[in-house]
Amino acid sequence: MIERLANQPARNLPLQFFRAGKKAAVRTAEADRNAKRLRFAANDVSSGFAGSLQQPKAHRFGNNDDEQGSGFVRGVGQLLQFFDAAEKVRRLHDDCANVFAEISQRFRLQCAGRFVERRLGDDTARQNRVLAARLPISFARAERAKTDSLALLEILGDAPEQSRRGLQLFVDGCKAAGFRNLHENRYPPEAYMEDYLNFIEKQRAAAGSRAHSPVLATPASATYAKGDPQELTNRRIGETDYRYNWLGFQGNDLQVTVQLQGDSCSEIRVSFLQDQQSWVFFPKRVVFEVSEDGVHFRQVHAEDFDIMPDGKKSTKTAGASLAVAPAGEKIRFVRVTAVNTGTCPTWHTCNGNPCWIFADEVVVR
Repeated sequence: MIERLANQPARNLPLQFFRAGKKAAVRTAEADRNAKRLRFAANDVSSGFAGSLQQPKAHRFGNNDDEQGSGFVRGVGQLLQFFDAAEKVRRLHDDCANVFAEISQRFRLQCAGRFVERRLGDDTARQNRVLAARLPISFARAERAKTDSLALLEILGDAPEQSRRGLQLFVDGCKAAGFRNLHENRYPPEAYMEDYLNFIEKQRAAAGSRAHSPVLATPASATYAKGDPQELTNRRIGETDYRYNWLGFQGNDLQVTVQLQGDSCSEIRVSFLQDQQSWVFFPKRVVFEVSEDGVHFRQVHAEDFDIMPDGKKSTKTAGASLAVAPAGEKIRFVRVTAVNTGTCPTWHTCNGNPCWIFADEVVVR
């Protein structure tokens, strides 16, 4: 499919790749964590746990014409032998064996990629076709990083310009391969880069939040995030897909009380999702309150949202910068109330049915 698409003068990255990237981001995160736990098993295998296999020696890859890649070939041969032995381990749990197989497959693909690069030489047309085949993988890795804690830490540790340069490489690759959009709904790579950079900035703000131990006045729907209130303080920002990093309430208001690390705050922010085709609407009103004892609250902000027909998925943030608290007042609790419109509006095709509100993270700084 990729090679066929690569011969078209103007094309989009197929929608199934775009969707598969997001699904792979969630489904492979657990496998990656298991792989890290299995490093000790790999050491056991290399020292004879599965046979008389010796740990492969390091070989430098051939980098000039004289070497003819001989060092690379020897190193690959021994490493492939290592992975073959690892796959034969039967004393491990089936999930562990599956992870070994996945690691082995990834390595074989990397070896094949190096071989292809050597054979392509200066053939620009063929290089672009190979690039077109790799771009969906790059996209999937970028999406997976959003759900992997260690990857997020690495991203947040990068300077903004470093993140922009990395994403620009992806955009340039799409241009070189002829991908004008990431899917059939006309999502250009340039827009994806800006959205990703905005996600990083929001994620950076959420990472500094001091809110914890959320308590809901009304339970959330168990359909999304299992209704776990911790979704509101897990330092994960949601995008425009309500299935990931959002907590949903159908027909009910959201009211959550969070505790703070410390006894003061200067900023409160909460983002909401709108996807009217899926009966998801912004709340009609959002209220922020603060308290010292978790019982008596003082309102510090109220904000109304206009709900108008809109066929696009979007997010909106309710935020407030707090003025200096009265002398002696300590802020140890924050309460957020988002008022649901109740039912889909009269102009909606499903008017009268209970609608949803989705919130992603209560950020208190």
